Amino acid sequence: MAAALLKHFLLKALEVAALTGLRLVLVHAKDPQGAGFCRRFGFEPSPMDDLTLMLLIKDIEP
Repeated sequence: MAAALLKHFLLKALEVAALTGLRLVLVHAKDPQGAGFCRRFGFEPSPMDDLTLMLLIKDIEP
């Protein structure tokens, strides 16, 4: 279920990006397990904080 929700969110982010020029999705994981979940979908940890993860819009696969 969580994976389906994340995929839905990322597809919506693509729509928003087309309208606004959004270039990056930024998430803050609750814990290391949540960060690991996001990493499975291509998110990269921020150099400042391992629980803050980033995904470039261009790297989202529809």
